[in-house]
Amino acid sequence: MADLKMIYDNEKQRADIELESLLGTNITVDVQTGHDLETACMISLMSDRVAESDWTLTVDQKGWWADAYRQQPIGSRIWQLGVMSVSDPNEYLIRAKAYCEEALQWLVDDRIAASVSATAYFTDTSKRSLGCDIKITKANGVSQQFSYVWNND
Repeated sequence: MADLKMIYDNEKQRADIELESLLGTNITVDVQTGHDLETACMISLMSDRVAESDWTLTVDQKGWWADAYRQQPIGSRIWQLGVMSVSDPNEYLIRAKAYCEEALQWLVDDRIAASVSATAYFTDTSKRSLGCDIKITKANGVSQQFSYVWNND
């Protein structure tokens, strides 16, 4: 099944649908398809998952309204890092890694992937910009890697 290809622009902090030119045809622009795993990864990481019941740092618990009808919520809790202190950088990175892997665990549960792993790091010395490298390994052993950056400004 084909899916729309989304691309994430780390500098602009936004995602968009990838368009491609179809040379030699009357169609000048079309929606690119066939990047299901990349799009699923991006939606899982860039959507705000509802906070756990013990979350007290903000009144807003975020989340998607349709999760009320789902067994497993979608999205990630990376948004929570934006309101947390970076007083302990190691703890911050451990949480970032865990939030990414939690958001992508459904790929393993649904047998789309054999495993998912994340590596979190700061992309600047002020520790205001978080980078995460994602590795998704399919059952056949083939891996795909994706990288994302979030700014806490």
